[in-house]
Amino acid sequence: MNETASAGKLSLQRPPARQHGKRQSLLWSAGALALFLLAWMLWRYVWLHPVETYAAVRAPYEQTVTGPATLDAINKANVSSRISGKLTHILVDRNAVVSAGQPIAFIEHDDLRSKVSASRANLLAAEGAQREAVASLSGAQATLTNARATFDRQAELRAGGWVSRASYDQAQASLKQSEAQLAGMRQTIERTRAQTGVAAANLEADQAQLAMATVRAPFAGVVAVRNRSVGDVLSAGSSIMEIVDPASIVLTTRLDESVIALVRPGQPARIRFAARPNRTLTGRVLRLSREVDPETREFTVDIVVDRLPENWALNQRATAEILRSTGPASITIPASFIVHDGGKASVWLIKDGRVHRRTIETATGSGPMVVIREGLASGDVIAAPHGIFAGMRVARREAGVP
Repeated sequence: MNETASAGKLSLQRPPARQHGKRQSLLWSAGALALFLLAWMLWRYVWLHPVETYAAVRAPYEQTVTGPATLDAINKANVSSRISGKLTHILVDRNAVVSAGQPIAFIEHDDLRSKVSASRANLLAAEGAQREAVASLSGAQATLTNARATFDRQAELRAGGWVSRASYDQAQASLKQSEAQLAGMRQTIERTRAQTGVAAANLEADQAQLAMATVRAPFAGVVAVRNRSVGDVLSAGSSIMEIVDPASIVLTTRLDESVIALVRPGQPARIRFAARPNRTLTGRVLRLSREVDPETREFTVDIVVDRLPENWALNQRATAEILRSTGPASITIPASFIVHDGGKASVWLIKDGRVHRRTIETATGSGPMVVIREGLASGDVIAAPHGIFAGMRVARREAGVP
């Protein structure tokens, strides 16, 4: 009886112990949640968050047209072999400065030199035959003169009956033979003269072929690309290297056809190369293309850079900004600082160290900057809209010039 009663008492005391553990667990969970919420609130509204900022200033507004660009050259030549053969020497390498007509490579030419020697010998033989024929012509002319005088005397004597018919006929035959020999000699001279001309032309052609074995720079410039090495076997037209005239280097910019009426030669331009985006170079518009790409609906503009960077390369990427005009003093801010939500534009305005949403009205803009018509005053500081929320406490970090 007593043991049963004791067992019953023990079973009645266990539930209160479990309830006490559950309450303690709930208290720990609530405390942890409260600490988490407190830490989150402190991080969100007390902790200083560094953000990129921009101070709005009223200043004259530059209207620009911006587009991607690549470095190109008006005068560039892909120097190639004009004959077939093995490349025996390359005299210049990349970045070498060359002058017009300077030898830059040699192609194997032993067979061409032999052909030139043979052609020169043929020309000398033809010239000798021509001189011999000319010398023979003088003798034939003298023989003809003598034969004509003899015939004339025989004709006079024959008229007086002093010579026989046979003597007269013999003198006449000698005259005709001399005339035929002179005509034949003249034909021989013409033939030898023609043979001399052919031999001279062959020699000139072979010498031209031999000259092609020496590859020369077509104009003064810089070797931009080298495509071959010594020992390569080339066919006619094989590219050896590319030469660029640095004075003709331009930046070719692609723009939408909608702005073609806004661009004119001579307009100033700013250039930023992808390799150094924070460095701005100056230039001017040289010319506009007269063709729009049928697929992209873009046209190209060539810009002359006032001073190229020390290291440059063809097809190097850049961004070109062409100055159209300068408008009246206006408040402008970077387009990247504007938030578009439901057709409305707004910015994150910093006031008393915290950010607040401010609705704005934009007037116009082109490129990286936008003119603000309403919503901002000169001196207002705005934050870049990346990871921003209302009421956030911020530390300012000035934005770079866009």
